[in-house]
Amino acid sequence: MSLLAYVCPKLKAVAETIESTILKLRERQRMLQESANLDVYSFQSENLAIKNLIDELTFLLQKSLKFESMLCRPDVSYADIVSVKHELRKILERLVYGRVKVPSEIKCYFYEVWRLLSSSE
Repeated sequence: MSLLAYVCPKLKAVAETIESTILKLRERQRMLQESANLDVYSFQSENLAIKNLIDELTFLLQKSLKFESMLCRPDVSYADIVSVKHELRKILERLVYGRVKVPSEIKCYFYEVWRLLSSSE
């Protein structure tokens, strides 16, 4: 499918973006732990927010890698495409209405993949 020629690079890009963001957050967490000028409440609040975002991004990374393995192969079936599209819809709802705020660049990648897959019907 020629459509997958557009989808696969986007899935790869979202995985790379998520990995990069996770590394930056881990560095921020390390810097936070080394900071001596924060009170306990501020430290715990900031650290928990970073941890929650890392957890959410790890979940999204696993999903994007799963989608890539399902779609970016020669024998991809229509059922695989439909399955990924439905999972993407759930992820988009989670990204929009969820309590953890994910960077908009990552949301855009997932939306673009969903939009491309939806346009194939």
